[in-house]
Amino acid sequence: MPSERDLAEPLAQNGDIALFSRTDDTFHHRIASIAQDPLTHVVPELPEDQRRMSLSPPEALSRAMAAHRQMVESIRDRDADRAEAAMRAHLTVVVQTYSDIREEAADPAD
Repeated sequence: MPSERDLAEPLAQNGDIALFSRTDDTFHHRIASIAQDPLTHVVPELPEDQRRMSLSPPEALSRAMAAHRQMVESIRDRDADRAEAAMRAHLTVVVQTYSDIREEAADPAD
């Protein structure tokens, strides 16, 4: 099982979107392996351009890092329900942010 130190690695990125982005898939795969998620090997990584786009709003990186911290703390505390809730909330925000950005880019009225 990955250690708390392994999980915390992406949390030390100090506002560096490119570095955070490079560690994000590994972080999520580690979480899935802890959860013994059978879909770990069939869920594709988020394409780099989509990840960077979803991290582009000013608050997005700090929000993602806070969500990762919540997941790590929940796993450390062996609180599966809290970890699941943190992961669901995080993924919902990422998908919504990406969708909002794509929608704004496609809107010819702007």
